[in-house]
Amino acid sequence: MVRSFPEMTSIVCSAILIDAKPRARPPSRNRPLVSAIIPVHNAARFIRDCLDSVFAQSGPFALDVIVVDDGSTDDSLAELRGYAGVRCIEQPNRGPAAARNAALRLAQGDYLAFLDSDDLWPDGKLARQIALLEAHPEIGLAFGDCRQFDAQGPYVKTLFESAGYDSAYWGDPVEVVAPYAKLISGNFITTGSVVMRRACVERVGEFDETLRLVEDLEYWFRVALACPMAHLDAVYLLRRRHPENTSRDPIAMTLAYLRMLDAHRQREADRVRPHAAALRSRMTREFQELGHLYSRQGAHGDAARAYLRALSGKVSLRSIYYLASALAARVGLTWGATT
Repeated sequence: MVRSFPEMTSIVCSAILIDAKPRARPPSRNRPLVSAIIPVHNAARFIRDCLDSVFAQSGPFALDVIVVDDGSTDDSLAELRGYAGVRCIEQPNRGPAAARNAALRLAQGDYLAFLDSDDLWPDGKLARQIALLEAHPEIGLAFGDCRQFDAQGPYVKTLFESAGYDSAYWGDPVEVVAPYAKLISGNFITTGSVVMRRACVERVGEFDETLRLVEDLEYWFRVALACPMAHLDAVYLLRRRHPENTSRDPIAMTLAYLRMLDAHRQREADRVRPHAAALRSRMTREFQELGHLYSRQGAHGDAARAYLRALSGKVSLRSIYYLASALAARVGLTWGATT
């Protein structure tokens, strides 16, 4: 267990029940109910640390933990048989979107919080986010900063520090100004830092199960179109980096991002019309990046096709130069280097 985080001071463990029956929502209660939604796929090494960090949360709320085992082939389920209050759903492997949706259908919480099975919540995360949402009923989603860590310990800089997301960037001390436009420029929401109001989830709907990658970003796009968002500059997620989640093919990730953007544009055509130019510009940048990735692998034909797609979105001298370089490299000429 990694304990050297400034954001985490104590961990408390619990003890034995796996129960997937829906719970009736009380007609009235003094404390809000928070449903913690955790998809699991082959996370036997990490799930105990993850759940310990969830059960360490305390405050004026009740906690409902729903774990969805998404077709694990390791000992993840066996590791779950040690925690009171965990509701566990088993399903064939269908990806994180389907796993989260299965939990959403069971969740009875006034608030919904997400966490991946290899990550941790720092102490006090839920208490502070619930306090903000209780004080600001207009806010549909609250997120915070993220600190990554690996086997050597925590990273020095947080996500917000590395990306330059300061108070001026958000535009308001609490609410994110123009969240959709900002998300087009770059994703600043880590899934495990999110707490959502039930009314916002009901308005937005479920995660897109056709997406195996970047399904969370597509969901945040839809949230940004539907509900106000709040930022908290403290760290509300400790994200573990390990070989299983750092070895994803960057070409596959970029292709998945482009497919998601294209599907999102078509699905939300009316609502995103004011942002059409920004979306085209983002797709142009992503096709350029895809071309660079192919070029570095020597796949100059694929690179040329990617640069041509970039030109179809926005004609620029830079894209023309990249296309010419890839075509020249394909026939063995040295035109220039892509960066």
